[in-house]
Amino acid sequence: SHNTASGDGSLYYNTTGVQNTASGYNSLFRNTTGNYNTAVGRQALYNNTTGTTNVAIGDFCLHAVTTGSNNIAIGSSALYGNTIGNNNIAQGYRALYANTTGNSNIAQGYKALTCNTTGSLALSVPCNLNDSFGMNALVSV
Repeated sequence: SHNTASGDGSLYYNTTGVQNTASGYNSLFRNTTGNYNTAVGRQALYNNTTGTTNVAIGDFCLHAVTTGSNNIAIGSSALYGNTIGNNNIAQGYRALYANTTGNSNIAQGYKALTCNTTGSLALSVPCNLNDSFGMNALVSV
């Protein structure tokens, strides 16, 4: 299956998921069939079951994701509440924290787009409707 797990509870429920890397307490804990995921940090990608090609670096990154795919979260609690949202990039403490189903968002900085729940295409080109860079940028979108 070419999986790598380091840390208590990492990849605990994995059944047929392949090429996953989990490092940290309970990282990728609930993963069953998700493939090509990387989780580094305590409870990173904790609830992922079938999501694929996600990258979570930091404690509690992408914690709630279940089936969302192609997401990148860097920083403690980045994309924490994301469940089924796809193609999101969050960099910074609690960036896109409350995002649940929003797709194709980019948030960079401390709490950037932290209250976005379902909005999609924030920081989209060429529109730039929700450019979000810096401390507390677009906290209440």
